[in-house]
Amino acid sequence: MSGERVGRRTVLKAGVLATVPAVLARAESAPPAPAKAAAPAFSRPPLGVIVLSRLGFGSTPDDLQAFRKLGADDAARLTRWLDAQLSPGELDDRGCEERLGGLDSLKESLPDLWKTYYRGAPEGERKYEVIWQPTVETRLAVLTRMVYSRRQLHEVVTGFWRDHFNVHPDKDERIPALLPHYDATLRRHALGSFRTLLGAVAHHPVMLYYLDNASSTRAGPNENYARELFELHTLGAEHYRGVGRQSAVPRVGGVPGGYVDDDVYEATRVLTGWRTADDPDSTFGDGGGFAFDPQGHDRFQKTVLGHYFPPNGGEQEGEVLLDLLAAHPGTARHVALKLARRLITETPPPELVEGAAQVFLKARKAPDQLAQVVRFLAASDAFRTSWGERLRRPLDALAATMRVLGSDLQARPGEFWPPGWLGQEVYDWRPPNGAPDRRAAWSGSGHLLRRWTMARALSGNWWKEVRSDVPGATPPHLKTPLELADHWAVRVLGQPLPPGSRAVVARQLAAGGEITAPLSPEQIRERLPDAVAFVLMTPEALVS
Repeated sequence: MSGERVGRRTVLKAGVLATVPAVLARAESAPPAPAKAAAPAFSRPPLGVIVLSRLGFGSTPDDLQAFRKLGADDAARLTRWLDAQLSPGELDDRGCEERLGGLDSLKESLPDLWKTYYRGAPEGERKYEVIWQPTVETRLAVLTRMVYSRRQLHEVVTGFWRDHFNVHPDKDERIPALLPHYDATLRRHALGSFRTLLGAVAHHPVMLYYLDNASSTRAGPNENYARELFELHTLGAEHYRGVGRQSAVPRVGGVPGGYVDDDVYEATRVLTGWRTADDPDSTFGDGGGFAFDPQGHDRFQKTVLGHYFPPNGGEQEGEVLLDLLAAHPGTARHVALKLARRLITETPPPELVEGAAQVFLKARKAPDQLAQVVRFLAASDAFRTSWGERLRRPLDALAATMRVLGSDLQARPGEFWPPGWLGQEVYDWRPPNGAPDRRAAWSGSGHLLRRWTMARALSGNWWKEVRSDVPGATPPHLKTPLELADHWAVRVLGQPLPPGSRAVVARQLAAGGEITAPLSPEQIRERLPDAVAFVLMTPEALVS
């Protein structure tokens, strides 16, 4: 793009200055596509781009080429891609792991994290720094995996659970020291059994601290965790039936079709005594892990979702409660809806959600239950045919931009500030509901203008913590504005730009000259980063 450079910024001339806000306005004002729209809001790209954009963090030329080689047609390619991605342990990810080599806290067990970073934190000015080091390293590790891991689907689904079981390290000073283990727990069970994942989260000290269950006793019950266990983690708010009697909730398939406040209160009693081993002067020890306190547990009878808990059930009551919730049809529908919204479209067809819920229920005892649900959604017609309703969230957009540009993340822990500046730092969403999947949450002008700055900074190699070389990544035989515009459109979008946007990019590269006339190497190096940033901010690049 033409312009007069000032430091590391560019003052754009009138033509572009008029065009960019128009592009942003189109992206912000575009209404969500109806579930059965006659035509997509945007031209649908090849299936490989859809797969790598939704089940990964954006396509790269190498990944797209590899996808095309997987079979003779799209159906075969998708099947083979899913076969590989749903067995992440079999994918060689040494390149990504080498980038994580200096993040020491990621390698520690939970007791070692507790001992080294919480108990071992010195008093004084360095205490905060030591306690928070594991969280800072976890944040960098998450972005690193998003950009460089070959296990893209695994990272996408882990990110989904990171929001589903959201925590915030500011809630309790013990959480930041233990966060790598919590994140590893989500990653370990991301494609496995939902009941196993639910139990691992319920027992984890990070969740026990975040939602106050670690301090919930029969003398002072705290319903925070029990409330979110129903409303967010399992049945969802859509199955909440208010303050009525438990017995008045209609049954569906032999179980109550929803829950009322009394179910939450009774579940709170079930979970009393679930605490952590954080007291060296107690019988529970000081390893930082889960512990059960029989003296703090409410030992009297209870009823949750129509199930009677006799007196003196002890710790096992909590396990039975998690069994009930994990097997409930409402949980299946809630999880299926959220997964479909994350992986496909903001308004998934009801029949798709119901189909995924049935897979969830039928596979509830399978070790790969969640992988089966993901495969069902990815193989659906809705996955292949819908495009353009979802707006990429800020962190996803950052990772996708880095991937398509071939950027080299060189930041050390705590150095890379753009995720927070964009509005979506890892583990920095304070409410327990997790960062939203709704377009409206990210389509404000402030968000989109930051994305424009991000696109320009990455394409222009402004940030010392991440290196990009757009001119160097461009085939040297491409010299005319039209050739350059077309090349980067296909690289970023997987297909040509619409005629109007194509002409704008080519004209800005030409800077008043002919769009078919060759540019000098100096002109390409000066103008191409701006043009690529424009391609990255077209409406077609903002959606998935």
